[in-house]
Order: sequence, then structure tokens, then C-alpha cells
Amino acid sequence: MSFQKRTRQLPIAGTKPSLHNGQLLTSTGNPSLDYILGGGQQLNTLLLIEEDKSGCYASTLTKYYLAEGVLQKHSLFVAALDDDPQAIIEKLPAPVVDAENASKPPMSTNPDDDMRIAWRYNNLPKVDSVEESKKSNFEHFFDLSKTLEEEIVRQVEITTWNGTKSAPSSYIKNPQMQDCLRKLHETAQKYPLEKSSKLLRVVIQSFASPYWYTSSFVPDLIKFLYTLKSILRHTTATCLITIPSHLLKHVDSDLVTKIRSSVDYAIELESFAGSERETNPIFKDYHGLLNIKRIQAVNSPAAYQPKIKDLAFKLRRKKFVIEKLHLPPELQESAEREQDDIVPGGVGCSSAKGKKLLDF
Repeated sequence: MSFQKRTRQLPIAGTKPSLHNGQLLTSTGNPSLDYILGGGQQLNTLLLIEEDKSGCYASTLTKYYLAEGVLQKHSLFVAALDDDPQAIIEKLPAPVVDAENASKPPMSTNPDDDMRIAWRYNNLPKVDSVEESKKSNFEHFFDLSKTLEEEIVRQVEITTWNGTKSAPSSYIKNPQMQDCLRKLHETAQKYPLEKSSKLLRVVIQSFASPYWYTSSFVPDLIKFLYTLKSILRHTTATCLITIPSHLLKHVDSDLVTKIRSSVDYAIELESFAGSERETNPIFKDYHGLLNIKRIQAVNSPAAYQPKIKDLAFKLRRKKFVIEKLHLPPELQESAEREQDDIVPGGVGCSSAKGKKLLDF
């Protein structure tokens, strides 16, 4: 039996090793989403975002993903049929300048101020960890009210695909899917695994929308995802795909489940718009729920499991925020109520009425 020495992966800008399994991670452009995925998206993996009914929240995460790639000097591959890929690139958000962060008042270090915050708030796990992100250049914060300058975008190699050509085959009969895979494979060959020091970010927006539909839609869709994942496994690339899952349920009731089993990460954006939760006071501070549907183990014995499962999101004017939805039970208040039930001059060992304290 011959022994073959394994070559090490060349260092790639904008990546870091995972604290959970040692695999290389890259930022999705949203620190809160990175935290949920275990520090970032693992290289050679496929991230699925199930769109809300309007699609605006999923497109915001797509812009974050591409903008992070531009700042990290990663190559981009953008594919879309519903929108013009070039128009998507022109609307990428600009990073938050450090001077703006410096202008904010510093956090108080007075112990008296800390005592005003209940202990249960201090013990909460952090989802949007701003301070940790400032320590390195791994991830950035973006301002949705501003767009990236054209000069910065031009420094990055960008490949776009909008379905202008068609190339049907015996494997995938859908001409749009086949041509998209062909173009993507040609681009990904420039980034071979363990030989490339540059990362390729692939984004396919609103995949499997009515623009992609043909008579062989369902089998071709599954073939497309497995072929795409095979391309990612052999290249230094990551991929983000958004799909309108609320429409696919009408095509095949089990199709969404099949799609989730074909990817590495699956996250559902459940918007409150048009539902009873929109007027519910409990959800007044949020625009929807973020549901984690799948996190698969890749090159590791076990998958990362986030500690926080109840998540909600809200879209502000300048940023997309993901937060924990519910607080833990207020145990302190329960303890105070138990103490109030004890009447002064009474003893807890005797009957409820006529309690008297023991004298020592």
C-alpha cells in the first residue's frame, strides 16, 4: 500500500479555523448569522435561505454575503433569473466606518449602572456580538442606507449569469439549470482545492422560482443541487442559494424537505407580514422568525448545534438584526414572591397562618 502525503490548504484571506472542528470558516456578512452557524460558513458548503413571501429579507442577506466577499477580495459568481445580477451588485451595502463607531458613547463601566440590569439579561448568550467582531478583519458590519463605491467593486473578479443562453443535456433537461451549472463549473475550475489561495463566493438568488420551471422541474432541481455541492467540495468556494419555499410547496408537498436534505445549511425566514402575528403585541419588535432547519456535519464527526433556537429578525433602516426571541423564566421574581408569602413573625415549618420566627 503506497503512502500519499496530504497537502495543506493554502491560506485564504477572509477565513479562520473553526473553534468547534478546526475547519476553515468565512463570514456570511452578518455577524449574527455567523454566530448561529458556529462562527461562520464552512468552506466547500452550500447555504440555503428559504425566502419570505416578499423576498426582501432574503435579498438583504444576499447583499450582505456579496458585500463581505468584495471587502475580502473574494471572487464572485452571481446568478439570477428574476433580477439582473449586475443590478444586485450595484446595490451592495457599504461597510460601517470605524469613525462612526468611535463617535458612539462608550459603554458605562460604573458598577452601579451594571447593578441596574437584571442578572438574567447579563447571563443571556449573545447573538449579535459586536465587540468580538471588532477584534479581527474576519467579518464586517454594513450600512444598508449606503452603497459600495464602484471603485471598490471593480477590484474584485465578478462573473454573472442571467440565463441568456441555454444548453439542454440528457442529464439535466432543464436548459436554464444546465447552462448555469456549465458556467459555474467553468468559473470554479480556477479555484482548485488545496491549490488556490483565493475564495469564490457563489450566489444564486430566487433559485427554483417560476422562471426556472419546466416539465422536468422537480428531478432536475435535485440533480442541480447535488451537482452544485459536488463542485463546491472540490474547489475553494462557498455558496448561498435563496428559494421561494412557499411556492414550491404547491408544486410538490415533499419538495422542500428534499431540498433541505440536499444542502449543508438550511435556514427559513418566516415573515409576520399578512399573518396574525403581525398585530400580536408579543412580536411587535420583530418582522419575522428565523428557523434553523438543517446544519450538516462536513469533514467532522458531529455537526455544530447552536445554543439558541428561538430566533427572530427585524430589518431596520441601516441593518438586519437577528436576536433571541424569548427571555428565560424570571426566577428572581418567583423567589421574591415566595419571600413575600412568609408573614413577619411566622415560621415556615408550622402552618400557613400564625407563623412565628424562631429565636436563637
